[in-house]
Amino acid sequence: MRSLSGLLVVLLVLWACDSGPTAGAGMGTVSVVLASAPASASSAEGTLFAEDPAGSLGAHVSQINVSVTRVEALPAGADEDGYGWIPLSVADGPLSLDLMALASAEVTLVSEQLLPAGTYGNLRLFLEAASVFLAGEDPICLGGTSVPGETSGRPCVDPGEHANVQFPSGEQTGIKTGAHFSIDSDVEAEDPVTVTLEFDEAATVRSVTWSPGLEMIVISPVIRAADEAGG
Repeated sequence: MRSLSGLLVVLLVLWACDSGPTAGAGMGTVSVVLASAPASASSAEGTLFAEDPAGSLGAHVSQINVSVTRVEALPAGADEDGYGWIPLSVADGPLSLDLMALASAEVTLVSEQLLPAGTYGNLRLFLEAASVFLAGEDPICLGGTSVPGETSGRPCVDPGEHANVQFPSGEQTGIKTGAHFSIDSDVEAEDPVTVTLEFDEAATVRSVTWSPGLEMIVISPVIRAADEAGG
């Protein structure tokens, strides 16, 4: 009996995804946009160093190229670890962009879709890593300072583009932004509710490390709702 009811739930979800929401009573439009956090560009600026402490590559990062593959909204009160997340279509999906370029760009539309009226308690983005570009001319040797030219067995990473990149949780459980928003059933569906997400460049570049075991760059992009940033 449980397997039959589970099959029914799956069929209903597939039908909903296939048919998609249509304008009408009890529906409203949410527009999700991505921008750079106001203080990110200035706080992340700095001189490129020949060596970074504790395996950090942050001072060398000039591009973080990603693809936004999925966006999901969670109704207020629903379990974040459950199946209550509602998928939203990705604008021009998958959406490819350089997160580091957001500081000099207009806001980027990530998703715009009809949702049932109500209150939503979170929104998450699923990212796939495309590449990271490290600026500089000489190999970047990690793990503290030493005599110039002497690496002492420490790992060194070449500058340039690196396609072997890992996002912890970014591809599996998504980046939860903490976005809270409400859709009023009395508002016309053509009048969207805008949810602004902010990319924290400074916090993100501080998270960039090199994993010698995996032989790849590991990065945790920090993206929060505008009203949650800095909180």
